[in-house]
Amino acid sequence: MSLRNLSVKALLFFGICQVGLWGLASASELKEQPEKIAIIGGGIGGKRAAYFLRQEFGLPVKIDVFEAGPVGGRLATENIRGHDYETGGSIIHPLNLHMKHFVDKLGTESSFYEVNYVGDSGPAHSIYDIVIVATPLHEGLSDISFSGFSPPIPSPFPGHYHHLVTTLVLGQVNTSYLGIDQKPADFDISDIFTTDNEALAFNSLSSVNPTQLPPGYHRPPVNESKVWKLFSQEPLSEEQLREIFVSWEGVWEKRWLAYPSYSSSPHPMPPFVLHNRLYYLSAIEWAASCMELSVVAACDMALLAYHHWHDQTDKIDQEDLHTRLRGEL
Repeated sequence: MSLRNLSVKALLFFGICQVGLWGLASASELKEQPEKIAIIGGGIGGKRAAYFLRQEFGLPVKIDVFEAGPVGGRLATENIRGHDYETGGSIIHPLNLHMKHFVDKLGTESSFYEVNYVGDSGPAHSIYDIVIVATPLHEGLSDISFSGFSPPIPSPFPGHYHHLVTTLVLGQVNTSYLGIDQKPADFDISDIFTTDNEALAFNSLSSVNPTQLPPGYHRPPVNESKVWKLFSQEPLSEEQLREIFVSWEGVWEKRWLAYPSYSSSPHPMPPFVLHNRLYYLSAIEWAASCMELSVVAACDMALLAYHHWHDQTDKIDQEDLHTRLRGEL
């Protein structure tokens, strides 16, 4: 037995026990199932990976998810006067079928991975057959290190994530600042997007509803106090807020690393397979970053882990796969 070490610092640990169906892959002759699978990262990709892995490997396999902060990753909310408002990813397009489904459902030498973490009771570790890293391995986003691997696994990977500030304001917007001549009571536009201009204080301004609409809820008109969400490159100063709003009752700010910084000279895309049965789900973000793509990647990663485990190599690299997928799409 060979043992490799993953160090996950300052992480809280919990178990996932979700009933699923034996679904997406099948074979007449399968080897013994893995005993334990670890997923590092409890965002949309990590949670969905746990769901798909449960479908593939069935109920007996133990699936553990590690997450340093609140579950949800870059999907977050802020509570304002008893109602939750989205501060992170919040747009689901009607054609994002995987995301819509997620919202609706919610033999040879053996080698193992040792995951070291810090929980409520102090340092601990566990041994796993399969590990999926579902959190970005980039500077400022994780504190994960790998030891005992040949060739070595870099940590962090090169590249940076785009810094974004979300500001929720409970107040009355200043329509004259927006260049609107009509009366505030007649202004019915709920979303304003700006061009890439450093002189502008924000990227977008939106009137938002609570995540759970109370009975009889109606969005207040612009000339009344309501919740607005602003995306900006930097925190908004009080002077800027005074220009954008006539008045406000409260301001809530969240700074976060939203998505990779795509430049004219991009870094090489990280690998999806870091080592035998050690996978990196978040590599997909360096192709494109959105909730739907994270869910698709989680499904594919579960299938990849399943086929690798059962040596079903004919189902991994399929020469006609591109043609068939293009027909399905």
